[in-house]
Amino acid sequence: MSNGRIDAIGGTLITTDPAAKMILRHMNEQRAVESRTVRAGDGRSRNVVIRDQFIIEDLDETHLLVKTDMLDEIKAEFQAQLEEFTFKAQVEAESGNAKPKQR
Repeated sequence: MSNGRIDAIGGTLITTDPAAKMILRHMNEQRAVESRTVRAGDGRSRNVVIRDQFIIEDLDETHLLVKTDMLDEIKAEFQAQLEEFTFKAQVEAESGNAKPKQR
């Protein structure tokens, strides 16, 4: 809230499994740390976050409320993450460097 007014954000409920939710939370956290230094008009430097986080609320083990206007971006980034993980797992398996599962 600023200046006595309420700012509304459109949200979409996402239902997912806990593993996929972990990836989404990681993606969201990465956005918070991606920043750059800018110089203000007074000559001082400050860090500015260059991408918005998309999670509005982490509701429970399988539900997230995310910004509706970022859904397409979230889906594309999530798909890229899955493809990257899948590719790494395939390369490790093919090279014989796959780690055995521990019980």
